[in-house]
Amino acid sequence: MSDRHPRSRLDFFRGAWTIKGQEATYSEVCEWLPGNGFLACNAQDRSESPPAFSLSVFGYSEADAQYTYSGFAGSGAQRSLQGSIEDGVWRFRGELARGPGRRRWQVTITPTAQGFRFREEASERSGPWRESVVLEYVRVPEAGG
Repeated sequence: MSDRHPRSRLDFFRGAWTIKGQEATYSEVCEWLPGNGFLACNAQDRSESPPAFSLSVFGYSEADAQYTYSGFAGSGAQRSLQGSIEDGVWRFRGELARGPGRRRWQVTITPTAQGFRFREEASERSGPWRESVVLEYVRVPEAGG
């Protein structure tokens, strides 16, 4: 894959991560699937009993010229977002319209010196956007590095 291909920018997420303040209980590892078409991130949160597991899959849609994100929680929950990069900041949006309500999300991922800041906002039934999650992800140094 060429360094110029938009998908190659996902390499930013490759490696081991934790969340600031949750270093003892949260771990996530992101690796390219064979063929480098998708970057898969396996996360484990051991602060819960039993531990919570999730899988995130990042890709790039040539047809839509957008980045894709699909998240799968151990509980069976799933969501898909589409996004872009502007001035080095990742922005993803998506919605889920089931039952009587509609839920929308927008996620902003801003690189920092140690990793990235993750900010999620949600809107219920087309209501106002409300900040729902803010996390500081930090890169875990590679063993021996």
